[in-house]
Amino acid sequence: MLLLNSYPKTDNCVEVAANDPAAVLVRDSKNRGGAVLRFEPEEWAYFLEEIKR
Repeated sequence: MLLLNSYPKTDNCVEVAANDPAAVLVRDSKNRGGAVLRFEPEEWAYFLEEIKR
């Protein structure tokens, strides 16, 4: 899993698993037993492009 942080000194982190070619999984790093969001790789790529703007 890759840990992404929205700002260097906050606790607002998510974990992203992108090692499966069929899905990208995202969860809250502070609630690992909670909900996991599943994205198609194309959806995730689109999301990343949009947040770069």
